[in-house]
Amino acid sequence: MSAPVFIFGYPVDGHGCDPRSLERLVLRGLREGVRLVADDATGAFVVRRSGSPGRYVVSVDRCTCPAGRHGQPCKHRSLLLLVRAILDGCPRGP
Repeated sequence: MSAPVFIFGYPVDGHGCDPRSLERLVLRGLREGVRLVADDATGAFVVRRSGSPGRYVVSVDRCTCPAGRHGQPCKHRSLLLLVRAILDGCPRGP
């Protein structure tokens, strides 16, 4: 794991991404109604968007959305990073 960055006060492994960019992506995902749904059979997360038939598979390392397939930060993975940090009980940072 690389040195954590803090998004909304929670430490995440941002894989070298700018924390402000990650925060903007999280907010964009929330505004657009992105939902993370855990697949109990595989342990993977599937992303669904309100009113959209599309779905992507996302992990802390990658996402199958167009941005993710090109190695770019995306709102789906950014949301998962934040949710995982919160659920893992990480202490709040500066």
